[in-house]
Amino acid sequence: PNTTCTFKIKVNKGKNRSPEEYRVDHLTEKIDIYSMGNIFYKLIENSPNFQNVRKSNVYNMVKEGKRPIVSPHLRESNDTVIQTLLRAMNMCFVQDPQTRASAKEVTMVLLDAQK
Repeated sequence: PNTTCTFKIKVNKGKNRSPEEYRVDHLTEKIDIYSMGNIFYKLIENSPNFQNVRKSNVYNMVKEGKRPIVSPHLRESNDTVIQTLLRAMNMCFVQDPQTRASAKEVTMVLLDAQK
């Protein structure tokens, strides 16, 4: 049968981890997809996620499904590049790793925006 190989890490510090990393769950490649969402956030906002929030608070916020806040002027922007990056970021930030986008799905959104 086709099964996913998982792994565990005992301590997951920092503000750039996925919900499953903060829960110390079995991990898959989907943690990298979540991390890609953090990269998109940095590109969109030009600042790190949860910049003014204590690490200990970030751990709980992310586990509860909260994400870094995107400025209203960016959320409402008519710029297709910004909107594409926001769409890709949101695909990466899905709480459940089993329903989180794959790298291929995110790539397709980015490539479709070039058309």
